[in-house]
Amino acid sequence: MTMKAASYVSETDAEPLSERKGLQDLLKAASNKEFEAVIVTRLDRFGTPEEAATVFKHLQANGIKLFDEVGEVTEDVISKLIDR
Repeated sequence: MTMKAASYVSETDAEPLSERKGLQDLLKAASNKEFEAVIVTRLDRFGTPEEAATVFKHLQANGIKLFDEVGEVTEDVISKLIDR
């Protein structure tokens, strides 16, 4: 099995999701199924809990798993994040 690694960086999370080039590149690559998983240091790197949920749903819809510092992120994790 060949594994590919890539880094997607957005300079700020102060902009809307649609204006963050690094994040848009990540979502496009996910849509193209260029990888099987995304690893982030913390979910808040995506911005607000709602923005993290949007990214999670996009990844999930494309069969991409999301992992943070604790492990695999699930719908339950995202729900708890939003309910805080």
